[in-house]
Amino acid sequence: MARSNDIRVLFVKTAETEWERSGRIAGSTDVPLTAQGWEALIKAMEDVQGAKLSTVLCGPDEGSQGVARELAKRVGCKVKVIEDLGEVHLGLWEGILGVELQEKCPTTYRQWLDDPAAVSAPEGEGLEDAQTRLLEALRRNTSRIRGESGAVGVVLRPMALGLVSCALTGV
Repeated sequence: MARSNDIRVLFVKTAETEWERSGRIAGSTDVPLTAQGWEALIKAMEDVQGAKLSTVLCGPDEGSQGVARELAKRVGCKVKVIEDLGEVHLGLWEGILGVELQEKCPTTYRQWLDDPAAVSAPEGEGLEDAQTRLLEALRRNTSRIRGESGAVGVVLRPMALGLVSCALTGV
């Protein structure tokens, strides 16, 4: 079969982490997925059985790798871990409760909710920088591994997926 010039991408969001469940700001901190998150994910993956993917790309955290391995096992392909597909780094905000940030920095917190691109967490990564990093990693890696199927799976954490989705939809 000839190599396809088109690339189809199946995006998969990782399941919920313990921090997300408890209202903590997770960012790029490597936190285990919840049991309920895994159950929901396994059920949702029944819909991808038989998909033809050449590779599943994922970020470096344990949850993303676990989800990628599960997807790859179901569709019969390999996993490639890409450091630059990691979640947005939120610096000193990582690990604190959202309500704590709201109490300590109400103006910044409100601005973050209203216009997240206008705010960078202290010692964190700006959203525009993160989006550029993610899109470049996708461009670089999907063009290399499109393979005969012309399809690649990509597992991303929530903020990373949101930034990629915004770029792809023009939002």
